[in-house]
Amino acid sequence: MNIPTPSIALLTRRRVISLFLEAWMKRNVETRSCRQTLTGHLNSVFVVTFSPKGDQVASGSHDKTLRLWNASTGSSRLDSGGHTEAVNSIKCSPKEDLIVSCSADNTLRLWDMETGALYCILRGHIHAVFSVAFSPKGDWIASGCGSGEVRLWKIESGEWQHVLLEHTSWVLCVAFSPERDMVASGGFDNTVRIW
Repeated sequence: MNIPTPSIALLTRRRVISLFLEAWMKRNVETRSCRQTLTGHLNSVFVVTFSPKGDQVASGSHDKTLRLWNASTGSSRLDSGGHTEAVNSIKCSPKEDLIVSCSADNTLRLWDMETGALYCILRGHIHAVFSVAFSPKGDWIASGCGSGEVRLWKIESGEWQHVLLEHTSWVLCVAFSPERDMVASGGFDNTVRIW
């Protein structure tokens, strides 16, 4: 069997890229140099997430607000005060058009990433909502709440389509599989459920 060997140019290019990445990591991570300190929340920040492109950071706080920050400049583009209780989780859509937030006020809210406007409020949970996730195509949302239920929402209609009831306590995290054919949830009942 004849296995082709990489050319010297390819090996050199890989080594240069590898050295560059090592230098970048050393400068920014190992030296623990802080690039930005983002201030503006009035209480504890519970959750942060990067947009899929990495150019924005979203944060949610006990002060009931969601903020969207420019990751390079630190400027705040969105300061929403729509929730009436603490923001527990946030996720950016894979399409980078929406942000979903969930709260102890039992709601999920969808926000337009470009304008910061409230797109819609998703109601249905009867307990605090702790976790949210977008499907890989950004057309569904999964949410988990304090009653142990997982709800699946169709963004197009703004309505929940399915309620999954197996957890016996709070659902703390939810996730879609990359193929969008399964949902996983984890809870305070010490279980992970795959749907």
